[in-house]
Amino acid sequence: MANEYILEMHGITKEFPGVRALDNVDFKVKRGEIHCLVGENGSGKSTLMKILSGFYPYGEYEGTIVFEGKEQRFKNVHDSQNVGISTIYQELAVIPELTVYENIFLGHEIKKGRFIDWNETIVKAKEILKTLRPDLDPSVKVKDLGVGLQQIVEIAKALSKNVKLLILDEPTSSLNEDDSENLLRIIRELKQRGITSYVGGVSAAGGVGKVMNSLIGALVMASLINGMNLLGVGISLQYIIRGGVLIAAVVFDIKTRSKVR
Repeated sequence: MANEYILEMHGITKEFPGVRALDNVDFKVKRGEIHCLVGENGSGKSTLMKILSGFYPYGEYEGTIVFEGKEQRFKNVHDSQNVGISTIYQELAVIPELTVYENIFLGHEIKKGRFIDWNETIVKAKEILKTLRPDLDPSVKVKDLGVGLQQIVEIAKALSKNVKLLILDEPTSSLNEDDSENLLRIIRELKQRGITSYVGGVSAAGGVGKVMNSLIGALVMASLINGMNLLGVGISLQYIIRGGVLIAAVVFDIKTRSKVR
């Protein structure tokens, strides 16, 4: 099928002093899907996202990025945003002292002549929030919101820029169970609207932790790793086993949540 993939990354290699974070990575995301990237801490998930978002500009890595059938060479974050890619990092980029509507349109304000049209800004902010969280007052200062609602403000900001591919870096790492469920609901609804989501940064502890509590999940993974080291299991086989455990944990978690609903 033509243009089946909205994103293709080929041969991506990124090095830091003394460390090769990514080594000839190929990565594809189909149009309209929710694609989750699972891996351990330090495996290069966030680095891949930062390359795609333009945080690491073209020339600081090897390989090619193809978005909507065209090769892209992003010089900065604005370049990626201009083609429809928006990134929400684990450290949210909101301005606490500004209101929700000011944050949503920060950097691409709605203007009437030479001045910002605040009335229209508020109207547009309400329209966007209606699809995400109708009860969220756009005139509230972001500093008075919890992390879950601040994340919604970030998503609203992406929607205000006509996002086509939404990248979320460790989106549930600082959320409670209710906020995590709400975020997953929003991502599913965005899929229905044709927006592709790339969710990454799920760590070993976090992946298992969603099933058995973060602390227990971390202990289980640590015990597994130590046990394999004692048994002399090769590093390649260790990665396969650990990956299988993560996938099994995620699948079990999804089935459990479905039964609860």
